[in-house]
Amino acid sequence: MDEQKTVLSAQQSTESAQTMGTARFPIGAHRPFNPEEGTWDTWILQFRSYLKINVINDSNLMRSCLLASLTPNVFEELRRSCLPTTPYDFTANFFRITQSDHQTPKQFANCLREAAGHCNFESFNTEAALVLQFINGMKNEEIKLRLLAKENIKLDEALSFLEMYEEIHGCSSRVTMQECHAVKETKGLKSGGVSNVCHCCGEAGHFAKKCKFQRSKCFKCGKQGHLAKVCKHPQKLGKSQKQRPLNSWKDHKLYADGIYAVKERAHNFEVTVKINGKSIRMELDTGAAVTIVTPECWKSIGSPKLNRATVMLRSFTGHQVNLKGETMVTVEGDTGTRKLVLRVAKNGATNVMGQDWINAFGASETLRSLLTNKKEVNAVESRTQNDVCTEFPEVFEDGLGHCTKVKAHVELKDGVVPVFRIPFPLAFAMHDAVGKELERYVDMGVLAPIDRSAWAAPIVTVKKPNGKIRICADFSTGLNDRLMVDSYPIPRPEDLYQALRGGKTFTKLDLSEAYLQVELDEESKKILIINTHKGLYHYNRLPFGVASAPAIFQRVMDTMLAGIPNVAAYLDDIILTGATDDEHRRTLKLVLGRLKEFGLRIRKEKCTFFQREVEYLGHILSSKGIRADPKKTAAIVNMPLPNNIAKLRSFLGMCNYYTEFVPKLAEMCSPLNQLLRKDARWKWTAEHTKAVKRVKQLLNSPLLLTHYHPEWPIVLAADASNEGIGAVVYHRLRDGTVKVIAHASKTLNAAQRNYGQIEKEALALVYGVKKFHKYLWGRRFTLLTDHKPLVSIFGSKKGVPQMAACRLTRWAIALMNYSFDIEYRSTKNFCQADCLSRLPSSSDELFDANFDHREAEDELTVKQLIVELQAELPVTARVIAEETEKDSVLKQVKQFVLSGWPEKCPREELRSYFIKRTELSVLVLMKLHETHPGRERMVSMARQFCWWPAMNKDIEMKAQSCEGCATAQKNPAKVAVKPWEVADRPWKRIHVDFAGPINGKMFLIIVDAHSKWPEVLHMPHITTEQTIESLKTVFARFGFPEVLVSDNGTQFTATEFTIFCAENGIRHVTSAPYHAQSNGQVERFIDTFKRALKKSTNDRRPQKDRLREFLMTYRITPHPSTKLTPSEMFLKRRIRTVFDLMFPRGIENLEEQKRKMENTSGNRADRQFKIGETVMVRDYTRDRKLWREGVIVGQQGQVTWFVQVGRMRWKRHTNQMRHKNTGIADGQEE
Repeated sequence: MDEQKTVLSAQQSTESAQTMGTARFPIGAHRPFNPEEGTWDTWILQFRSYLKINVINDSNLMRSCLLASLTPNVFEELRRSCLPTTPYDFTANFFRITQSDHQTPKQFANCLREAAGHCNFESFNTEAALVLQFINGMKNEEIKLRLLAKENIKLDEALSFLEMYEEIHGCSSRVTMQECHAVKETKGLKSGGVSNVCHCCGEAGHFAKKCKFQRSKCFKCGKQGHLAKVCKHPQKLGKSQKQRPLNSWKDHKLYADGIYAVKERAHNFEVTVKINGKSIRMELDTGAAVTIVTPECWKSIGSPKLNRATVMLRSFTGHQVNLKGETMVTVEGDTGTRKLVLRVAKNGATNVMGQDWINAFGASETLRSLLTNKKEVNAVESRTQNDVCTEFPEVFEDGLGHCTKVKAHVELKDGVVPVFRIPFPLAFAMHDAVGKELERYVDMGVLAPIDRSAWAAPIVTVKKPNGKIRICADFSTGLNDRLMVDSYPIPRPEDLYQALRGGKTFTKLDLSEAYLQVELDEESKKILIINTHKGLYHYNRLPFGVASAPAIFQRVMDTMLAGIPNVAAYLDDIILTGATDDEHRRTLKLVLGRLKEFGLRIRKEKCTFFQREVEYLGHILSSKGIRADPKKTAAIVNMPLPNNIAKLRSFLGMCNYYTEFVPKLAEMCSPLNQLLRKDARWKWTAEHTKAVKRVKQLLNSPLLLTHYHPEWPIVLAADASNEGIGAVVYHRLRDGTVKVIAHASKTLNAAQRNYGQIEKEALALVYGVKKFHKYLWGRRFTLLTDHKPLVSIFGSKKGVPQMAACRLTRWAIALMNYSFDIEYRSTKNFCQADCLSRLPSSSDELFDANFDHREAEDELTVKQLIVELQAELPVTARVIAEETEKDSVLKQVKQFVLSGWPEKCPREELRSYFIKRTELSVLVLMKLHETHPGRERMVSMARQFCWWPAMNKDIEMKAQSCEGCATAQKNPAKVAVKPWEVADRPWKRIHVDFAGPINGKMFLIIVDAHSKWPEVLHMPHITTEQTIESLKTVFARFGFPEVLVSDNGTQFTATEFTIFCAENGIRHVTSAPYHAQSNGQVERFIDTFKRALKKSTNDRRPQKDRLREFLMTYRITPHPSTKLTPSEMFLKRRIRTVFDLMFPRGIENLEEQKRKMENTSGNRADRQFKIGETVMVRDYTRDRKLWREGVIVGQQGQVTWFVQVGRMRWKRHTNQMRHKNTGIADGQEE
């Protein structure tokens, strides 16, 4: 840092002397650049604004400001890379050189050659740099565009081309520059006439009094009547100019009544970029400060939510440009994807790319790659498209094609049973639309109605973006599992790329409803049946959703294109190329000829012709080769750095998942693992950032990433967090290795954050499937989730569960278009998707816009369906009455219903109703018992609406024969209580059971059947071994019982317990399973025990003390069944408690005790002592046989004395004392 300051100070001193008077020192300091806090692209934009604010135009001063705005680490790295020179010795003047007005093309080229001699182009081709700057710096925009379209051009060739052009147009003396946005030519100016220049606006063709800007205000002088460009006053900053925003459009010639009303030019510099995934045509304008698009463009990219505009834009006339708002969009270029601000005008006709987007894509080489003019390609495309449409009109004709060469065959497995599914409920509002689509398919020959079939699959309807619907058969409900799937191989991407090698331009052909152009054979038509609200239909053509359809169609495509070079087909996507345009054109005509021969048709509006590069199977194909689509790894590359322990742990979890396949990954994660130590403080450093970047690079390397292989098993894992959702699609190889194809993640918007967790998890699955549609559609794959309920919702083979929420139901129907198996994985084994959801790269506004739009439409449809289904009845009274009165036959039927049916059918047309009279009663019985009510309820309900002979009997039979009612019926009425045999003595029969957990503890309860004496033992573990040990402890006190009664718990039914009872002569009796009343004695005590402990929860004493007190109280309380206390019945005596202290001792008891004491001590000598007497007392402080002399100073009771021995006061019993002059008699204790 000190060296940086020293060098900067010296350099600035020198430069200040050179630039004094032409530049001033900057105001304040700019925020230093730190790669850990932001990207270079964002920082350099702010730095340029800093230079403009301070009016720093001198290149030396700019360089010094730039170097001074680097952090010490960045400056040190830059200094080392410049050794042996310093950063201040470098300039970048070469790419600033432009052709001046007085320079000829040759002079300009020589100037560039001279400047290139001073450049250090070590890793850059000097010739390429000369050509690039020669084109970028020239004034003639038209030649610039033509030269940019040429490849491998030399400087001399470009110079000759420019000189020849200027010579032809007579412009060699001066190169003119057209304005990017010239004002629309005014009507009325005669060709060749003298032009009148307006003093208000400076334009020719009208006078000032007729100029629309005569009341406009000048930005220079602030006066009204003219524009700033024709102002003759000295430079003056008017009020309006001072208030003008820095980022307003400068010199942008726009009218207020038509923001993009510019004249039609023959050489507009137009570019095509992808905004939110949509290709948008834009006009490049380096004079526009910001990028702005039309409302139509905004709608075409999904109408992303607009925020309030943060800038005020004005045209060069001073009129304000009205904006609808601004939003962040995803812009895709060759060098990657960027998030940029897009402004939307309220009206206009042209999309303009301004300086903000141009700067975001970097240097001239990037722009040249991104913004190459494609007019020559477009001309070839347009001419070729017209030619082939004229030559092959049958191929481009509207309508469905019909393959005439082959038929599709679908084969069943041996011994399978047909599956017949009822149709899904359909909203009344959809009946007409679905009916018309069915009729259209019938007219096209795709479907044909039938009367009966053993096979049937339901249909789902999908609404297209254009408002139309598409009918899809849900063959996953049974048929697909019973098919022999065609094993014809799907081509590998490597094989397809090999066929396209060496191509210059590419053409993609899209078949219209591809599978439906292939006819089925007669056997296949019998099993491909759909069940709709209008009845059964069988397919005549190969439908989507059949497990064998992709392989069948791939065989058709390979057969059709056999022998044609430079062409490849992956299912219904045909791509072709050629080394030259002529070769490409010949191949295209051969392919179209085969399509015509086979009777197939393509959709012209979905085809692209002669493109320099195309996206195909997750890769970008161009004349330069094949490169990976940057969108595949964007979720990893743009993943933010973990900013807390939880996110870091999730990131490392993903790394640990892949460590199994890339052991080197564990070593890279070592610095990150240090942050998870218990004693570590959270401090993120440059070392951690570097480790994350290295891990990202490895995760995106060929070690883990692979191309898509159709023959390999494919897995999609998706997960959700509170912040975002993530998905990864990968191949799972036979050896267990995982090869990732692509990652994706997005943040949740405000509405999605309010979803329940199950809906977030489901959204992640739908997002992953939609995002990787091109890899998953048309083949079987595995769907992984860590949310178990979704397995039953999305994985049901019987269709969507009826109890699923509306939103989940819609998503389940959307996934029916795919063939998958869904599996559950625990969260700890789900790190690869969990990390993507916790560290989402960015929002996906294109997905959200399309998804929210479909959600709104689907929700409206579902709500309407629910309302209609709730209001729907099989038949209404009004309809019955109206239709009956219109039909003579029904009138007769009505009469039979009212008066009774005859024994024989009187008329032939009534025969079907003689059958229906029983069928209708069966249908009514089914409807009455639909919710499984009992017989009485069915009879009460039926009598309100209908009647037929023996109706009550039929209802009773229906209720009794219902299998569901029989299996779910209530328990029968309880029998009379049968008491146990009375135990005639204590501990003859005991009842045992477990209680708890109570405050986290389990207890073994034992109750004596005779006395009701309880024993409660704490059980650390309720195992058989522990139970036996506890019983042994109790039996050691009271002995073994004759009978032990327990429930059927595993502790009591174990072999060890049976052996224990047998060895000790105990008969073990178990109660009936799930019938606790059989062991009622212990159950009643358990209930009393639990309630007692619960009531004493406010007592602060330990639970064991409360338990002992409860047992004491219970044992001394008379039992209701015996009227005696358990202690009296069990111990044959009353046990003493604190309550006994309330009774005085009886005289008899005292006299009895006195007599006992006298008898005990009658043979012993009596010694009497007096206070003050000198006595000998036993000394227990030293030798216990030593007597010491003392004086009696007090007495306690009759035999206890206090003796003063020296300075000590001892307490002694009479037996521990003797008179001073008396020895110990023979036989007396010492």
